[in-house]
Amino acid sequence: MIDFILKQLNNRDLAILTWLAILLCSVFLIKFIRKHAIAITKVLFSSVFITIFQLTICYLLIIIWGLINVDFWNIHLLKGTIFWFFGVGIIMTFKAIGKDIPFFRKIFINAIKLTIIIGFVSNLHVFKYWIEFISIPILAMTGILMSINEYKTKDKRVDSFLNLIVILYSLSVISYAIYQTYLNYKNDFILANLQSLLLPSILTILFIPLSYFICIYSAYESLFCRLYNVNNKKYSRTYIKFRLVLKMGLNLNKIRIGSANLSPYYINETTNISSYLKEIIKPKVD
Repeated sequence: MIDFILKQLNNRDLAILTWLAILLCSVFLIKFIRKHAIAITKVLFSSVFITIFQLTICYLLIIIWGLINVDFWNIHLLKGTIFWFFGVGIIMTFKAIGKDIPFFRKIFINAIKLTIIIGFVSNLHVFKYWIEFISIPILAMTGILMSINEYKTKDKRVDSFLNLIVILYSLSVISYAIYQTYLNYKNDFILANLQSLLLPSILTILFIPLSYFICIYSAYESLFCRLYNVNNKKYSRTYIKFRLVLKMGLNLNKIRIGSANLSPYYINETTNISSYLKEIIKPKVD
Protein backbone atom coordinates (compact mmCIF):
# COMPACT_ATOMS: atom_id res chain seq x y z
CA MET A 1 0.00 0.00 0.00
CA ILE A 2 2.81 2.43 0.93
CA ASP A 3 4.65 1.67 -2.33
CA PHE A 4 1.44 2.31 -4.27
CA ILE A 5 0.88 5.70 -2.57
CA LEU A 6 4.51 6.75 -3.15
CA LYS A 7 4.20 5.95 -6.86
CA GLN A 8 1.17 8.27 -7.05
CA LEU A 9 3.14 11.24 -5.70
CA ASN A 10 4.54 13.75 -8.19
CA ASN A 11 7.51 16.06 -7.65
CA ARG A 12 5.33 18.82 -6.17
CA ASP A 13 3.80 16.41 -3.67
CA LEU A 14 7.25 15.11 -2.69
CA ALA A 15 8.56 18.68 -2.28
CA ILE A 16 5.62 19.60 -0.04
CA LEU A 17 6.10 16.48 2.08
CA THR A 18 9.83 17.23 2.35
CA TRP A 19 9.16 20.73 3.68
CA LEU A 20 6.56 19.37 6.09
CA ALA A 21 9.18 16.92 7.40
CA ILE A 22 11.68 19.79 7.78
CA LEU A 23 9.10 21.86 9.68
CA LEU A 24 8.29 18.89 11.89
CA CYS A 25 11.98 18.44 12.74
CA SER A 26 12.33 22.15 13.49
CA VAL A 27 9.54 21.81 16.06
CA PHE A 28 11.76 19.52 18.12
CA LEU A 29 15.05 21.34 17.49
CA ILE A 30 14.15 25.06 17.72
CA LYS A 31 12.87 26.26 21.09
CA PHE A 32 10.91 29.26 19.73
CA ILE A 33 8.97 27.10 17.24
CA ARG A 34 8.51 24.32 19.80
CA LYS A 35 6.87 26.78 22.23
CA HIS A 36 4.22 27.81 19.68
CA ALA A 37 3.84 24.23 18.44
CA ILE A 38 2.83 23.11 21.94
CA ALA A 39 0.06 25.74 22.02
CA ILE A 40 -1.17 24.66 18.58
CA THR A 41 -1.07 20.99 19.64
CA LYS A 42 -3.29 21.75 22.63
CA VAL A 43 -5.86 23.26 20.28
CA LEU A 44 -5.62 20.32 17.87
CA PHE A 45 -6.25 17.86 20.69
CA SER A 46 -9.10 19.81 22.26
CA SER A 47 -12.42 17.95 22.54
CA VAL A 48 -14.14 20.28 20.05
CA PHE A 49 -11.46 19.84 17.37
CA ILE A 50 -11.29 16.05 17.83
CA THR A 51 -15.09 15.74 17.65
CA ILE A 52 -15.31 17.75 14.42
CA PHE A 53 -12.32 15.88 12.96
CA GLN A 54 -13.92 12.51 13.70
CA LEU A 55 -17.20 13.70 12.23
CA THR A 56 -15.52 14.86 9.02
CA ILE A 57 -13.62 11.56 8.71
CA CYS A 58 -16.83 9.55 9.08
CA TYR A 59 -18.64 11.81 6.61
CA LEU A 60 -15.81 11.45 4.08
CA LEU A 61 -15.88 7.66 4.40
CA ILE A 62 -19.64 7.68 3.73
CA ILE A 63 -19.06 9.82 0.61
CA ILE A 64 -16.32 7.48 -0.61
CA TRP A 65 -18.60 4.48 0.00
CA GLY A 66 -21.30 6.16 -2.08
CA LEU A 67 -18.85 7.02 -4.90
CA ILE A 68 -17.58 3.43 -4.92
CA ASN A 69 -21.16 2.17 -5.30
CA VAL A 70 -21.68 4.37 -8.37
CA ASP A 71 -18.37 3.14 -9.85
CA PHE A 72 -16.65 6.51 -9.59
CA TRP A 73 -14.10 6.17 -6.78
CA ASN A 74 -11.20 3.72 -6.87
CA ILE A 75 -7.84 3.29 -5.14
CA HIS A 76 -6.12 5.51 -7.73
CA LEU A 77 -8.05 8.47 -6.31
CA LEU A 78 -6.74 7.87 -2.77
CA LYS A 79 -3.91 10.42 -3.05
CA GLY A 80 -6.23 13.11 -4.43
CA THR A 81 -8.78 12.37 -1.70
CA ILE A 82 -6.22 12.62 1.11
CA PHE A 83 -4.73 15.87 -0.25
CA TRP A 84 -8.20 17.36 -0.73
CA PHE A 85 -9.31 16.36 2.78
CA PHE A 86 -6.37 17.99 4.58
CA GLY A 87 -6.01 20.86 2.12
CA VAL A 88 -9.68 21.79 1.64
CA GLY A 89 -12.16 19.60 3.56
CA ILE A 90 -10.98 20.22 7.12
CA ILE A 91 -10.28 23.91 6.51
CA MET A 92 -13.65 24.47 4.84
CA THR A 93 -15.48 22.76 7.71
CA PHE A 94 -13.86 24.90 10.40
CA LYS A 95 -14.13 28.11 8.36
CA ALA A 96 -17.88 27.53 8.06
CA ILE A 97 -18.34 28.20 11.78
CA GLY A 98 -19.83 31.66 12.20
CA LYS A 99 -20.42 32.18 8.47
CA ASP A 100 -23.66 33.04 6.65
CA ILE A 101 -25.43 31.75 3.53
CA PRO A 102 -23.21 33.68 1.01
CA PHE A 103 -20.19 31.71 2.28
CA PHE A 104 -21.72 28.38 1.22
CA ARG A 105 -22.94 29.85 -2.07
CA LYS A 106 -19.38 31.00 -2.80
CA ILE A 107 -18.01 27.52 -2.05
CA PHE A 108 -20.44 25.97 -4.53
CA ILE A 109 -19.63 28.51 -7.26
CA ASN A 110 -15.88 28.03 -6.78
CA ALA A 111 -16.34 24.25 -7.00
CA ILE A 112 -17.85 24.47 -10.52
CA LYS A 113 -15.60 27.18 -11.96
CA LEU A 114 -13.63 26.36 -15.09
CA THR A 115 -10.45 27.42 -13.27
CA ILE A 116 -10.37 23.98 -11.65
CA ILE A 117 -9.31 22.64 -15.08
CA ILE A 118 -6.27 24.94 -15.01
CA GLY A 119 -5.47 23.78 -11.49
CA PHE A 120 -5.78 20.14 -12.52
CA VAL A 121 -3.58 20.51 -15.61
CA SER A 122 -1.02 22.45 -13.54
CA ASN A 123 -0.81 19.57 -11.08
CA LEU A 124 -0.75 16.95 -13.84
CA HIS A 125 2.59 18.18 -15.19
CA VAL A 126 4.96 19.66 -12.61
CA PHE A 127 8.55 20.91 -12.64
CA LYS A 128 11.57 18.90 -11.57
CA TYR A 129 11.84 18.15 -7.88
CA TRP A 130 14.54 20.73 -7.10
CA ILE A 131 12.53 23.52 -8.78
CA GLU A 132 9.41 22.59 -6.81
CA PHE A 133 11.49 22.33 -3.62
CA ILE A 134 12.84 25.88 -4.06
CA SER A 135 9.47 27.33 -5.17
CA ILE A 136 7.46 26.22 -2.13
CA PRO A 137 9.23 28.33 0.55
CA ILE A 138 9.36 31.33 -1.83
CA LEU A 139 5.61 31.13 -2.43
CA ALA A 140 4.91 30.53 1.26
CA MET A 141 6.97 33.56 2.26
CA THR A 142 5.31 35.62 -0.47
CA GLY A 143 1.89 34.68 0.89
CA ILE A 144 2.90 35.58 4.44
CA LEU A 145 4.32 38.96 3.33
CA MET A 146 1.14 39.68 1.34
CA SER A 147 -0.97 39.04 4.44
CA ILE A 148 1.27 41.24 6.61
CA ASN A 149 1.22 44.01 4.02
CA GLU A 150 -2.56 43.80 3.64
CA TYR A 151 -3.31 44.17 7.35
CA LYS A 152 -0.38 46.33 8.55
CA THR A 153 1.89 48.27 6.18
CA LYS A 154 -0.55 48.47 3.23
CA ASP A 155 2.24 49.58 0.87
CA LYS A 156 0.99 49.43 -2.73
CA ARG A 157 4.53 49.07 -4.14
CA VAL A 158 5.16 46.01 -1.96
CA ASP A 159 1.78 44.58 -2.88
CA SER A 160 2.49 45.06 -6.61
CA PHE A 161 5.90 43.39 -6.31
CA LEU A 162 4.53 40.39 -4.39
CA ASN A 163 1.64 40.00 -6.82
CA LEU A 164 4.14 40.07 -9.69
CA ILE A 165 6.00 37.12 -8.14
CA VAL A 166 2.77 35.11 -7.86
CA ILE A 167 1.69 36.01 -11.40
CA LEU A 168 5.06 35.08 -12.94
CA TYR A 169 5.14 31.76 -11.10
CA SER A 170 1.52 30.98 -12.05
CA LEU A 171 2.18 31.79 -15.72
CA SER A 172 5.28 29.59 -15.69
CA VAL A 173 3.40 26.65 -14.17
CA ILE A 174 0.39 27.01 -16.46
CA SER A 175 2.52 27.46 -19.61
CA TYR A 176 4.66 24.43 -18.81
CA ALA A 177 1.60 22.30 -17.95
CA ILE A 178 -0.28 23.28 -21.12
CA TYR A 179 2.81 22.57 -23.25
CA GLN A 180 3.28 19.15 -21.66
CA THR A 181 -0.43 18.39 -22.01
CA TYR A 182 -0.20 19.23 -25.72
CA LEU A 183 2.70 16.80 -26.11
CA ASN A 184 1.03 14.05 -24.05
CA TYR A 185 -2.66 14.61 -24.79
CA LYS A 186 -3.24 10.92 -25.61
CA ASN A 187 -2.09 9.93 -22.12
CA ASP A 188 -3.71 12.88 -20.34
CA PHE A 189 -7.24 12.65 -21.68
CA ILE A 190 -8.21 9.30 -20.18
CA LEU A 191 -11.01 8.29 -17.82
CA ALA A 192 -8.74 8.09 -14.76
CA ASN A 193 -7.59 11.69 -15.24
CA LEU A 194 -11.15 12.85 -15.83
CA GLN A 195 -12.12 11.30 -12.50
CA SER A 196 -9.18 13.03 -10.82
CA LEU A 197 -10.31 16.32 -12.36
CA LEU A 198 -13.88 16.00 -11.10
CA LEU A 199 -13.03 14.55 -7.66
CA PRO A 200 -12.20 17.83 -5.81
CA SER A 201 -15.36 19.55 -7.06
CA ILE A 202 -17.55 16.58 -6.16
CA LEU A 203 -16.05 16.25 -2.68
CA THR A 204 -16.35 20.01 -2.06
CA ILE A 205 -20.01 20.12 -3.08
CA LEU A 206 -20.86 17.00 -1.05
CA PHE A 207 -19.10 18.49 1.99
CA ILE A 208 -21.27 21.64 1.96
CA PRO A 209 -24.16 19.96 3.91
CA LEU A 210 -21.76 18.90 6.70
CA SER A 211 -20.19 22.39 6.87
CA TYR A 212 -23.67 23.92 6.97
CA PHE A 213 -24.76 21.55 9.75
CA ILE A 214 -21.70 22.43 11.84
CA CYS A 215 -22.40 26.13 11.22
CA ILE A 216 -26.01 25.63 12.36
CA TYR A 217 -24.86 23.76 15.46
CA SER A 218 -22.38 26.53 16.30
CA ALA A 219 -25.07 29.19 15.82
CA TYR A 220 -27.43 27.34 18.20
CA GLU A 221 -24.62 26.98 20.75
CA SER A 222 -24.12 30.74 20.65
CA LEU A 223 -27.87 31.29 20.97
CA PHE A 224 -28.27 28.89 23.88
CA CYS A 225 -25.44 30.63 25.77
CA ARG A 226 -27.74 33.61 26.06
CA LEU A 227 -30.21 31.44 27.97
CA TYR A 228 -27.71 30.65 30.72
CA ASN A 229 -29.28 33.04 33.25
CA VAL A 230 -32.86 32.52 32.10
CA ASN A 231 -35.19 31.48 34.92
CA ASN A 232 -38.72 31.75 33.61
CA LYS A 233 -41.36 30.66 36.14
CA LYS A 234 -43.57 29.13 33.47
CA TYR A 235 -41.06 27.62 31.01
CA SER A 236 -37.88 25.66 31.69
CA ARG A 237 -34.67 26.38 29.73
CA THR A 238 -34.94 22.96 28.07
CA TYR A 239 -38.44 23.72 26.84
CA ILE A 240 -37.37 27.16 25.59
CA LYS A 241 -34.47 25.59 23.68
CA PHE A 242 -36.85 23.04 22.18
CA ARG A 243 -39.23 25.77 21.03
CA LEU A 244 -36.35 27.78 19.58
CA VAL A 245 -35.17 24.81 17.51
CA LEU A 246 -38.74 24.05 16.47
CA LYS A 247 -39.28 27.65 15.40
CA MET A 248 -35.98 28.30 13.63
CA GLY A 249 -35.13 24.82 12.36
CA LEU A 250 -32.18 24.81 9.95
CA ASN A 251 -32.74 28.38 8.81
CA LEU A 252 -29.41 30.08 9.52
CA ASN A 253 -30.79 33.58 8.96
CA LYS A 254 -33.54 33.05 11.55
CA ILE A 255 -31.02 31.75 14.09
CA ARG A 256 -28.76 34.77 13.57
CA ILE A 257 -31.66 37.22 13.85
CA GLY A 258 -33.11 35.40 16.86
CA SER A 259 -29.74 35.37 18.62
CA ALA A 260 -29.33 39.12 18.05
CA ASN A 261 -32.86 40.00 19.21
CA LEU A 262 -33.23 37.59 22.12
CA SER A 263 -33.27 39.31 25.49
CA PRO A 264 -32.80 37.18 28.63
CA TYR A 265 -34.76 39.78 30.62
CA TYR A 266 -37.85 39.70 28.38
CA ILE A 267 -37.74 35.91 27.98
CA ASN A 268 -37.73 35.68 31.78
CA GLU A 269 -40.88 37.79 31.96
CA THR A 270 -42.84 36.35 29.03
CA THR A 271 -45.92 34.21 29.64
CA ASN A 272 -46.45 33.45 25.95
CA ILE A 273 -43.32 31.88 24.50
CA SER A 274 -44.82 31.38 21.02
CA SER A 275 -45.65 35.06 20.65
CA TYR A 276 -42.23 36.12 21.91
CA LEU A 277 -40.38 33.82 19.50
CA LYS A 278 -42.36 35.21 16.56
CA GLU A 279 -41.18 38.67 17.50
CA ILE A 280 -37.48 37.91 17.90
CA ILE A 281 -37.09 36.21 14.50
CA LYS A 282 -38.42 39.29 12.70
CA PRO A 283 -35.59 41.40 11.23
CA LYS A 284 -35.29 44.79 12.89
CA VAL A 285 -36.13 47.67 10.56
CA ASP A 286 -34.05 50.83 11.01
